[in-house]
Amino acid sequence: MKLTLTQKEAKLREVAEGLIQQALEWDEENKTLNLTQIEDEVLMLRQRFGQEVAAVMVAG
Repeated sequence: MKLTLTQKEAKLREVAEGLIQQALEWDEENKTLNLTQIEDEVLMLRQRFGQEVAAVMVAG
């Protein structure tokens, strides 16, 4: 079944909100990080969001 624009947007917002929450929790748990560790985490989150965007577009 093809997703509507509204369904795609809702899915991506849900994913983004989850990743934001994950990032904030990770930040709270890791107070003595260096810039490289932070960049690595952000890049991983960005990659996961990109994969979700692609999956939604394919499903749509």
